[in-house]
Amino acid sequence: MKTSAFVRSLDWNSLKEGDCLTAAQSRQVDAFAIETLGVGSLILMEHAARSAVEWLLQHAGCRGRTAPAEAPEKADLPPTFWILCGRGNNGGDGFAMARLLLVTGHSVRVFATHPQEEMSPDAQANASILQTLGIPLESIASFLNEAATLQPSDWIIDALLGTGQTRPLTGELAEVVTAINDSSAQVLAIDLPTGFPADHGPAAEDECCVIAHATITFVSPKQGFLNPLAHRFLGETHIASIGLPHDQLLAAVRGRE
Repeated sequence: MKTSAFVRSLDWNSLKEGDCLTAAQSRQVDAFAIETLGVGSLILMEHAARSAVEWLLQHAGCRGRTAPAEAPEKADLPPTFWILCGRGNNGGDGFAMARLLLVTGHSVRVFATHPQEEMSPDAQANASILQTLGIPLESIASFLNEAATLQPSDWIIDALLGTGQTRPLTGELAEVVTAINDSSAQVLAIDLPTGFPADHGPAAEDECCVIAHATITFVSPKQGFLNPLAHRFLGETHIASIGLPHDQLLAAVRGRE
């Protein structure tokens, strides 16, 4: 199967500490790209979302809405993408992915944890584009009400929390994680599964954490991937580009330490 030029598979057997970034280093990568290279944060978000969508369309059996004219009754039904977005830039990636999936003719539903005015600036920008296009931002409560109806052909895009999460999940987010894990849909985590601590990974097999079928993380593996339990939650894991040379990003960040 074709692989995107902007996404590479993680080789778990060769993974070592020097390959991994901490949450703080991940933020430094973004800062270097924005402040030193002059690449706008929305451009970085667009590159990240496009890389993730390219992988998804190549690996999720996605054919869009157009069925083969000669045998429409035999065409596979396209999936619906249920995109769960937090208020930070991880959510912004999800909003951007929703727009790109719409471009390819797929059915999307977008669920937001917070109103637009409480989102990060880049998340707000991408959420606003969706709403201008007529795509509503549904509540997380709506997802919880419907999660049990998802089909095996559907995909949940987990763009709720990124590398900034440090505390165990409680309340509604914990309910959402349980609903995701109990659903019949396939799950793609963006950067990290919700509930997965970037720097040290899960503390136990029963940690409140999304169990993803696949994870697309950006730039490099995270330090928590070295945890022996990590693979259980990350699933098939891939490293996606944000549109800048990987080695130079890492060298610049590590040179600042």
